[in-house]
Amino acid sequence: AWDPQGPALVASLRKGRDDAGQMLEAVAAAYLAGAELNWRAAGPGRLTDLPSYPFQRERCWFRALAPAVPPAPRGRATGHPLLGTRLRGAGSETLFESRVAADEPAYLRQHRVQGQVVVPATAYLDTLLAAAHALLGSDAVCVEDITIQEAMLLADDGAARTLQLVCGPVREGQAQASLCSQAEDADGSEAWLTHVSGRLRTEAATAVQPGGLPAMAGLEALKAACSEALPLEDFYRGFEARGLDFGPDFRSIRTLWRGPSQALGEIALDGERVREAAAYRMHPVLLDGCLQVLAAALPDDAAQGLY
Repeated sequence: AWDPQGPALVASLRKGRDDAGQMLEAVAAAYLAGAELNWRAAGPGRLTDLPSYPFQRERCWFRALAPAVPPAPRGRATGHPLLGTRLRGAGSETLFESRVAADEPAYLRQHRVQGQVVVPATAYLDTLLAAAHALLGSDAVCVEDITIQEAMLLADDGAARTLQLVCGPVREGQAQASLCSQAEDADGSEAWLTHVSGRLRTEAATAVQPGGLPAMAGLEALKAACSEALPLEDFYRGFEARGLDFGPDFRSIRTLWRGPSQALGEIALDGERVREAAAYRMHPVLLDGCLQVLAAALPDDAAQGLY
């Protein structure tokens, strides 16, 4: 074959290459160089006419969509993981909004009831307490008349819920509050679920007079009253029998003793929970451990049901 640059050299045989394959490659090279070939003699097969119209070039790969980033609520961040952002509004109510999921905060997945991820009641209590401090502007606050209306269930697949704390107007140092949630991807027709309600109020700081408070028993006296050491594995196995499945974070009791209708426990946070504790008024995992100690004070013949 010949081109303007000179003859095209085509090798029909190469060392170490299959003869048939190399010959076909040589035929192709000769054709590309402009040689006229007898295709019927080039090898086995049959000739097929190509379409007379231009090839239609179309890209068929799917384009990966970037994960949707939820819009940040408009307002002022409180720094509390569950209270979230204080929203701006023209009405008399004050709204706080955050986002929760089975892994947001991460410890929630470790609190299961009957196999379902459930937000612990201690998370409600700490969120209400944080709201009282933010709303009432006082260090001495109280949360009372708490009613838990419906458990907050979280999907295992990580689907998030929008959490809102709605506080009524402050009158005489107190306000009503309700904690509600809705699926993050819900449309406008889906109702909000109210999980807990209560009253927030300021607590008057009064000087304690000598003898005004009962003397607290010392630690040694408490240990003497609670002389029965409880094996922790057996203790948490009792929760499992009631349908309460606690992950490692929620097994925060280190040592546990029991006496007649009373119990004493040592509770501590581990790892990441220690580092995030400053963001809470009282970390829900730590407060949940306190409630677990109360369960140890129940008699052995108490009902084995969940409640």
